[in-house]
Amino acid sequence: MINTLSISRELSKAGIKREQAEAIADIVAKAVTHQNGTLASTEFVRTHIGEAQKDTNDKIDALRVEISELRSDLDNKIASVREEIGELRSDMNAKMSDMNVKMSAMDAKISATETRLVRWVVGTGAALGIIQALIQLT
Repeated sequence: MINTLSISRELSKAGIKREQAEAIADIVAKAVTHQNGTLASTEFVRTHIGEAQKDTNDKIDALRVEISELRSDLDNKIASVREEIGELRSDMNAKMSDMNVKMSAMDAKISATETRLVRWVVGTGAALGIIQALIQLT
């Protein structure tokens, strides 16, 4: 009788995942012994090894397809994020341009207000000077 536990432990020590080691140990046990415990024929062993190889290849192919699909999905998501970033950048640039226009308008209003204030101060100073001169003349 084949000790599948011992085989799977040895395979695990060699770095093979536990689930895979157990599956390999089971395949070896089936390949070496037939259903009633007799030694298996070469043909029986080859058939089981071939089935295991086919199963492994099928799983590898399925994983490759899944990886390809995941890559495609990830590429689509990255493209979507890049597009969204571009839209946000455009929106932000438009808002900054609008703010610059508003700031320029505010600067013009402040400048006009400063000019009127200077005129008022100069005018008031001149008027006070004239009033003072008139008071001194009288």
